[in-house]
Amino acid sequence: MTESAENLVQHFDATLETLPQILSWVQQILSRSLLSKKAALHFELAMEEAIVNVIMHTYRQLGGKLEIQALLTEKILAFTLIDEGDAYDPLSAPLKPEVPIEEMVEGGLGVKLMRTYCDGLSYERVGQRNVLILSKQIAR
Repeated sequence: MTESAENLVQHFDATLETLPQILSWVQQILSRSLLSKKAALHFELAMEEAIVNVIMHTYRQLGGKLEIQALLTEKILAFTLIDEGDAYDPLSAPLKPEVPIEEMVEGGLGVKLMRTYCDGLSYERVGQRNVLILSKQIAR
Protein backbone atom coordinates (compact mmCIF):
# COMPACT_ATOMS: atom_id res chain seq x y z
CA MET A 1 0.00 0.00 0.00
CA THR A 2 1.40 3.42 -0.91
CA GLU A 3 1.47 6.26 1.51
CA SER A 4 -0.32 9.46 0.54
CA ALA A 5 1.49 12.76 0.85
CA GLU A 6 0.38 16.37 0.85
CA ASN A 7 2.78 19.05 -0.36
CA LEU A 8 1.70 22.58 0.48
CA VAL A 9 3.45 25.89 -0.15
CA GLN A 10 2.63 29.34 1.16
CA HIS A 11 4.40 32.71 0.84
CA PHE A 12 4.36 35.34 3.56
CA ASP A 13 5.82 38.72 4.43
CA ALA A 14 8.26 37.97 7.25
CA THR A 15 7.35 40.57 9.86
CA LEU A 16 6.22 40.47 13.47
CA GLU A 17 2.89 41.92 12.31
CA THR A 18 2.25 38.93 10.02
CA LEU A 19 3.40 36.34 12.57
CA PRO A 20 -0.21 35.54 13.66
CA GLN A 21 -1.20 34.92 10.01
CA ILE A 22 1.82 32.66 9.47
CA LEU A 23 1.12 30.70 12.64
CA SER A 24 -2.54 30.33 11.68
CA TRP A 25 -1.45 28.59 8.47
CA VAL A 26 0.96 26.37 10.44
CA GLN A 27 -1.87 25.49 12.84
CA GLN A 28 -4.10 24.50 9.90
CA ILE A 29 -1.45 22.07 8.69
CA LEU A 30 -0.87 20.72 12.19
CA SER A 31 -4.61 20.13 12.63
CA ARG A 32 -4.58 17.92 9.52
CA SER A 33 -1.76 15.77 10.88
CA LEU A 34 -2.10 12.75 13.11
CA LEU A 35 0.11 14.31 15.78
CA SER A 36 -1.18 14.24 19.33
CA LYS A 37 -2.45 17.57 20.63
CA LYS A 38 0.62 17.93 22.88
CA ALA A 39 3.06 17.07 20.07
CA ALA A 40 1.29 19.50 17.73
CA LEU A 41 1.53 22.32 20.31
CA HIS A 42 5.23 21.61 20.84
CA PHE A 43 5.89 21.53 17.10
CA GLU A 44 3.98 24.81 16.67
CA LEU A 45 6.21 26.38 19.33
CA ALA A 46 9.32 25.15 17.49
CA MET A 47 7.96 26.60 14.25
CA GLU A 48 7.20 29.93 15.92
CA GLU A 49 10.79 30.11 17.18
CA ALA A 50 12.14 29.31 13.72
CA ILE A 51 9.92 31.95 12.07
CA VAL A 52 10.85 34.60 14.65
CA ASN A 53 14.52 33.80 13.97
CA VAL A 54 13.95 34.57 10.29
CA ILE A 55 12.24 37.86 11.15
CA MET A 56 14.77 38.95 13.78
CA HIS A 57 18.07 37.58 12.46
CA THR A 58 17.95 37.10 8.71
CA TYR A 59 15.81 40.14 7.95
CA ARG A 60 16.78 42.14 11.07
CA GLN A 61 13.12 43.20 11.51
CA LEU A 62 13.21 45.03 8.16
CA GLY A 63 10.83 42.59 6.51
CA GLY A 64 11.30 40.23 3.61
CA LYS A 65 9.76 37.21 1.97
CA LEU A 66 9.31 33.84 3.63
CA GLU A 67 8.29 30.69 1.80
CA ILE A 68 7.07 27.78 3.89
CA GLN A 69 6.71 24.34 2.37
CA ALA A 70 4.85 21.64 4.27
CA LEU A 71 5.11 17.91 3.64
CA LEU A 72 2.49 15.85 5.44
CA THR A 73 2.34 12.06 5.31
CA GLU A 74 1.01 9.44 7.68
CA LYS A 75 4.50 9.09 9.17
CA ILE A 76 6.03 12.57 9.14
CA LEU A 77 5.29 16.27 9.09
CA ALA A 78 8.06 18.51 7.78
CA PHE A 79 8.17 22.26 7.32
CA THR A 80 10.82 23.91 5.15
CA LEU A 81 11.42 27.62 5.73
CA ILE A 82 13.12 29.47 2.87
CA ASP A 83 14.18 33.11 3.03
CA GLU A 84 16.56 35.40 1.17
CA GLY A 85 17.83 37.31 4.16
CA ASP A 86 21.29 37.41 5.67
CA ALA A 87 22.95 34.02 6.11
CA TYR A 88 21.89 32.70 9.51
CA ASP A 89 22.31 29.13 10.71
CA PRO A 90 20.33 28.84 13.93
CA LEU A 91 21.73 25.36 14.50
CA SER A 92 25.26 26.71 14.84
CA ALA A 93 24.27 28.94 17.76
CA PRO A 94 25.88 27.85 21.04
CA LEU A 95 23.54 25.92 23.27
CA LYS A 96 22.49 27.47 26.54
CA PRO A 97 23.23 25.57 29.76
CA GLU A 98 20.88 22.73 30.54
CA VAL A 99 17.67 24.27 31.81
CA PRO A 100 14.35 22.44 31.84
CA ILE A 101 12.00 23.78 29.14
CA GLU A 102 9.50 24.80 31.83
CA GLU A 103 12.08 27.09 33.50
CA MET A 104 13.26 28.87 30.36
CA VAL A 105 13.01 32.61 30.06
CA GLU A 106 12.47 34.50 26.83
CA GLY A 107 15.46 35.24 24.64
CA GLY A 108 18.07 33.05 23.04
CA LEU A 109 16.57 29.69 23.82
CA GLY A 110 14.66 29.10 20.59
CA VAL A 111 17.23 26.67 19.21
CA LYS A 112 16.93 24.53 22.36
CA LEU A 113 13.16 24.49 21.90
CA MET A 114 13.54 23.48 18.26
CA ARG A 115 16.00 20.72 19.16
CA THR A 116 13.74 19.48 21.95
CA TYR A 117 10.46 19.47 20.05
CA CYS A 118 11.62 18.38 16.58
CA ASP A 119 12.81 14.95 15.53
CA GLY A 120 14.81 16.39 12.66
CA LEU A 121 16.47 19.76 12.02
CA SER A 122 18.71 20.79 9.17
CA TYR A 123 20.03 24.06 7.79
CA GLU A 124 21.66 24.83 4.47
CA ARG A 125 22.61 28.02 2.67
CA VAL A 126 21.64 27.51 -0.98
CA GLY A 127 22.89 30.40 -3.10
CA GLN A 128 21.38 33.49 -1.47
CA ARG A 129 18.73 31.53 0.44
CA ASN A 130 18.51 30.12 3.96
CA VAL A 131 16.79 26.72 4.01
CA LEU A 132 15.74 25.37 7.40
CA ILE A 133 13.85 22.08 7.70
CA LEU A 134 12.00 21.06 10.86
CA SER A 135 10.39 17.63 11.01
CA LYS A 136 8.37 15.53 13.41
CA GLN A 137 7.69 11.81 13.25
CA ILE A 138 4.04 10.88 13.65
CA ALA A 139 3.53 8.06 16.13
CA ARG A 140 0.98 5.48 15.10
